[in-house]
Amino acid sequence: MGGALSRTLRRAAAVGLPPEEVAGARSGSEGATRPGANGVGTGVLTCARRGILSAEGIMSRALVAALLLWASCACAAPHEYRYIEGERYSATEGSGLRLEGFTSWMAHPSHGEVMVLGGPGSWLEYEVKDLGSGPYHLFVRGLAWASGCEVEVYWDGELVGRTSYPKPGTALKWSNEVGTISGPGDHRLRLVGAPGIIQAPYLDVILLTTQEGLQPSDADRDFESFTTPLPLLQLKTATGELSVMPEPGGETAEGAPCEIAGLSAGPLGIGANEVTVGLRASDGAPRRLTVQVGEQRAEASVPPEESEVTVLWQVERPGAQPLTASVSADGRELLSGCYTVTVPDPVRVALDEYAYELGAPVATWTATYTARPEVAAACVADVELRASGADVVLARHTAPGAGGAVTQALPLAGLPGGRYVVTTQFTRDGRPMVEDRREFILFDPVPLEVWEPIQRTEARGDVILVNGNPFLGKLLFHAPADEKTRHQGFNLVQCYGGDPNPLDSIQRHLDACEEHGVWGTVALFNNQYFRPGREFDLEHLREAVLRFREHPAVFGWDLVDEPDGAEMLPEAVAEAARLLRELDPNHIVWVNLCRVDQGLDWLESQDLWSYDAYPFPVQGFAGYAPWLKLSDEHLRGKRPLGTCLQTWQWTDESALPMPTPDQLRASAWLHILHGYKWFGYYSYYDPEPSGCLARNPLLWSYCRALNAQLRAMEGLILAPEPFELLDAGPDMTAGVKAHEGQRYLIVVSGAREPAHVRVPVEGQAARVLFEREGEVEIEGGVLEDDLGAYGTRVYEVQ
Repeated sequence: MGGALSRTLRRAAAVGLPPEEVAGARSGSEGATRPGANGVGTGVLTCARRGILSAEGIMSRALVAALLLWASCACAAPHEYRYIEGERYSATEGSGLRLEGFTSWMAHPSHGEVMVLGGPGSWLEYEVKDLGSGPYHLFVRGLAWASGCEVEVYWDGELVGRTSYPKPGTALKWSNEVGTISGPGDHRLRLVGAPGIIQAPYLDVILLTTQEGLQPSDADRDFESFTTPLPLLQLKTATGELSVMPEPGGETAEGAPCEIAGLSAGPLGIGANEVTVGLRASDGAPRRLTVQVGEQRAEASVPPEESEVTVLWQVERPGAQPLTASVSADGRELLSGCYTVTVPDPVRVALDEYAYELGAPVATWTATYTARPEVAAACVADVELRASGADVVLARHTAPGAGGAVTQALPLAGLPGGRYVVTTQFTRDGRPMVEDRREFILFDPVPLEVWEPIQRTEARGDVILVNGNPFLGKLLFHAPADEKTRHQGFNLVQCYGGDPNPLDSIQRHLDACEEHGVWGTVALFNNQYFRPGREFDLEHLREAVLRFREHPAVFGWDLVDEPDGAEMLPEAVAEAARLLRELDPNHIVWVNLCRVDQGLDWLESQDLWSYDAYPFPVQGFAGYAPWLKLSDEHLRGKRPLGTCLQTWQWTDESALPMPTPDQLRASAWLHILHGYKWFGYYSYYDPEPSGCLARNPLLWSYCRALNAQLRAMEGLILAPEPFELLDAGPDMTAGVKAHEGQRYLIVVSGAREPAHVRVPVEGQAARVLFEREGEVEIEGGVLEDDLGAYGTRVYEVQ
């Protein structure tokens, strides 16, 4: 599929763009968008029919015609693809792959779970049966994070070629031809991880016939750039259980005399909706048809060409949901289609970024919900507070929706620690319209750190010293300019200079830090600090450093974030770091990374070495493995180590979901076992459907508990002696360390399910610290305990 349209559709599928933002979405089979007229907003219909698989189901008629041309040229006999066996990097439970929907001539580019392939002994193997005579070009294509990617491809045991992601960080997609193979018959295809690592939502293996005219039309050999490609085989691999995913859409009976020409609807809302199904009949088609939408049916009389029939479709809840439509005659189904329908919420729940006051000295629940203007005046919000799992209502608040917004506050003072649920139900004329349910955790206040003006920060060995004292960093990105940050247990925030007056913006950030008792890292990587070509504008850097180097709240210089993902040169960043140290020798320089294969390329610029830890839940601890291996072998004990923990959600739940409190806690303590002493909590306020720490009451409230734990164990974490790592079995990491005459044992589970742990440790018993009181006996030099999924235990060994 050539041209910009196909590339746009593919990218839209990759990043989850809404259909109305992709290449001319319109009504009919391409999807329908109608303006709201009855107070329930805009409805969006997207269609996906069998054999026409596209990004979000949107497909132009020209594109459909091109695909049908492909199908007519492809081999008549379908091929069989069967996963044989394999071993994922750092996986102990076996490989497990998912082959996502494909046909003999096209595959649907939907997101899968992240595959991790790389490192010694990592491989995946398939059996390909009944292949045509060929010969074929063999391509490997994928979506990749900004990480090094390299794969060796074997065909029937012989190396065909190698492929790698050519320009890390510049784009999500990559595609390379690795060689030419021949049929016919049955074959084995093996992918082997070469040095480096792949982290990709999917990896495609594509075979193209070598018929005349099927040569690449541009230098990058993009699969989409072929004029008339005939992909006979496309395998999508991803972690998860082996299954063959059904194609979107429905079945069409062989020789069906009609087709669904389009589907549209008026403004969609809760209740009865009119859905219009367009029918196109061929000669000889039955003139009386039955159309069914959901559970409702309607009779249609079809003239020789096209007709429309309207069916009432009952909607019980807002949000995305399937809609099935079928056409039958004389009790025999002729065709069916499956559609994705988005029904908007009649009330838009809009929590302000920091509206819930869970970090303040006296906790309250305060939230503002905004109803759509058409229904705001008639809405009533009933708010209830309950302890998690309990039926007793602890507090209630009712407010009318006049003015379009409902603001409610529930005092939490005097409540014991634990999990609580706030449920807000909006009703109109006594009828429930939408319900919002939020969970949070109450903990005791965090012991506050004593703020003092910073005279000097420096890296000494594996610790950061602030005014000569070891420092455990807990950084919150994009923090509010008030005391909530400090009372939540954070001691650092990012001070970012937004356009058009970045220096004044940084000044306001630093002044707020001083006022509210935290310190700031000065971010120097917004656009005005760069020349074309991603080199620093050193004069702008000079101006910023000279202005802020004496500010008492400056912790250090956040020189650039993820330069390894932005085609920057280590030499250019090192030159800027040298200038910073020349102008200000009293504050550290920090550079954060995202690509493990370049993890040692930026050391000249890093007084603090750190990387982005965003693995959950699709990679789990396997995503950490190459980073921790690198820091253990090359950096541990030599310079301060840090990581930016995942506290955000990218695009939607299927792409990069928000971690649970247990996953966040496990991430932090796992890195502590490997010598990390600095933690960032990424809280960027991405618009929905993305999410962030700032809009997640459960995770935001739990940060208070986690920071309190780190504060209580600060002496142990900062002590120069490393943890002695112990053999605790598969998916477990355990370490023991003594501090001030007391031994401590940390056990972290990387298992996705509850697990039993056996750890060899000397002692009589171990007292559990934090979140679960009790004592565990040590018998025969072995401690045994049960941990939940991604569970963590901190023990005081006696």
